[in-house]
Amino acid sequence: MNEFKEIEKRIRKMFETNTIPEVSDESLRFCIKYLNENLEFPFEITGSEDFPWEEKYIFGFGSKDEWEEEKMNKPSYKDTYMALEVIPYYDRYGLYIKAKRTSRMKRKKFDLILGFITCTEKEGKNGNIIEAYKVWRANY
Repeated sequence: MNEFKEIEKRIRKMFETNTIPEVSDESLRFCIKYLNENLEFPFEITGSEDFPWEEKYIFGFGSKDEWEEEKMNKPSYKDTYMALEVIPYYDRYGLYIKAKRTSRMKRKKFDLILGFITCTEKEGKNGNIIEAYKVWRANY
């Protein structure tokens, strides 16, 4: 079975259905409940791509020093975090996860976009669930 088919199988399991639903308010609310019940908190995560606020620095429109300074008070995709819970909120980016930064002196808590993170242990249960969510959110 190819990898995408395996992920689709996990998505159908997540929604307990043979048909994968489209992303909607109802399906996102269902996801919040499912993820909080099935993810094994806490677990380590990191960014899978730059967070929206970092784009200007990634594309060279801000200084490296300014970026380093801002990362002290804002989450960076290069940091590591402990995921604590999926929060009951969503917007155009999808769902958010409450996480505590572990890789800097300022171990602050942040609400991170779930679609922008990845588990450091990609092959485990949590990694598989988050990957399934991300594929569903991006494609349905």
